[in-house]
This record gives sequence, structure tokens and C-alpha cells, in this order.
Amino acid sequence: TATELRDSTNYAGHRLAPWLGHLMVSRQETARPLLTPGEIMQLPPSEEIVMVAGTPPIRATKARYFED
Repeated sequence: TATELRDSTNYAGHRLAPWLGHLMVSRQETARPLLTPGEIMQLPPSEEIVMVAGTPPIRATKARYFED
């Protein structure tokens, strides 16, 4: 997993008197997959994910043996 930093801004107070309100800004680190399904679908045709039992997935460049 990778770590992603997310910012969140929250305003509390009366909308007609903004100077009486409170502005809160928070940051949160969240875990996310190294590659999301959408990112995998957008891999260029020259790259692939190699899955071998007992090892982590490998992002590799395809060997185009038939092209010279």
C-alpha cells in the first residue's frame, strides 16, 4: 500500500456573519493500493503486471521478441 495525504477544510458559523465563524483545516494520511484498478487499466500496451504465486506482483515491460 501507498500513503496518500488528504486535506479537508470545514467552516462552521453563521453564513451572514462569516467573521464569527471558525475555519478548520485538517490533514489525514490514508492508505491506498499502489495501483488502483483504474490505473492498471490505463497501463500502456508496452507494460504488464506479472503475477507469480508466493511473490508480490511485478510491474514489467513486455518483451516483444517478435519485433526486431
